[in-house]
Amino acid sequence: MRQNISHQLQIINDERAHVLLPAMILIGCMMLFGIIGNSLVIYIFLRKFKVTTQTTLFLALACFDLMSSSIAMPFEIFDLRYFFTFESSILCKFMRSWVAFPIMASNQVLLLIAIDRYLKVCRPLKKQIIPHLARKLILLSVALSIVFTVPAFLIYGTRSAWTHVPGLLGSDCSTSDDMKDSIFPVIYEGLLLVVFVCFVIILGVLYGLIWRVSQRKAFRSHVFRERGRLLSHTSSSDHGHQPPKTFKFQVSTCEDTHPGDLTTALSFSSGNLRNGLRTSKSTIIAFTVTTVFFLSFLPHLGLVLMKNIKKDFDYHLENAELVAFNIFLRSFFVNPVAHPVVYATMNARFRHECVCLIKRLTKCCFCVKDNRRKPEPKH
Repeated sequence: MRQNISHQLQIINDERAHVLLPAMILIGCMMLFGIIGNSLVIYIFLRKFKVTTQTTLFLALACFDLMSSSIAMPFEIFDLRYFFTFESSILCKFMRSWVAFPIMASNQVLLLIAIDRYLKVCRPLKKQIIPHLARKLILLSVALSIVFTVPAFLIYGTRSAWTHVPGLLGSDCSTSDDMKDSIFPVIYEGLLLVVFVCFVIILGVLYGLIWRVSQRKAFRSHVFRERGRLLSHTSSSDHGHQPPKTFKFQVSTCEDTHPGDLTTALSFSSGNLRNGLRTSKSTIIAFTVTTVFFLSFLPHLGLVLMKNIKKDFDYHLENAELVAFNIFLRSFFVNPVAHPVVYATMNARFRHECVCLIKRLTKCCFCVKDNRRKPEPKH
């Protein structure tokens, strides 16, 4: 009798796996792209870029993304494949913890990136985050992420799963049956939502201040550049063929200053313009990465809250609805895929190093093939 039930459950599980095949294929493609892309990011940032606070933070973000791609995504594919026959509660707890950990760590690293950008743009004369301090803050983020992951280990486990066959129950990896009637999962997800909203507000304020200061600087630069061009033209007209003079202007870097405050001299040389453009581009990259992270996290958070408020509603989904639900439930996996694309699109040097590395690897592959084709010398 038990063998017959097990066989019937396996058939139903295989049917459900067939329905969820598009979701598994999509996650598999994202896994492959995420592993390759973030491995490139880690290699290039370590070998080709100078050690700065920004590269240190982006390197940490790439490591967490690689963890999501190489560990969390295979776990999720395994979960979808054994939708009704997931029987190991311990494996489920470790899976959910491994999925949650890199997300929380990435969240905190994004906050550090925003703070670093704010200090560089709005407080350039104040104390900055140096690479050594950045590494310490990353370790602190890891420790805090572990603390926030502990409740996930307690909440998740095997759950009795309805199979639409009377009297036949399967088991899947979700909020465990022990926690089904407890308010603790709702409190935990609600706490994560509050933390998420706080992060959004803080990051919004920081990038809003950065944008305002950047706009003010751009306006002042335009005014001074036009004034300098006009004065240079007037000087040339008055003195014939004398070389144009160089003008320097003193402007505040962020906030209004009073007499005696330290100010910085703004010289419109090509070097200063390049530095300004580099700072602006770095800020845009940081803002884009942060925006992608939070937009991709919203569907997941909404569906998880819905699952905890309306128990077992996902069991009533079928076919396309079920596939869409399981894809959007894992929407945060967009991040490990999107971040390397953002770097390659917006950072010309990273894009150049990627192309050079791919060319070298391709050349090595062809060299190996040519060596294999060469006949061995006869003795």
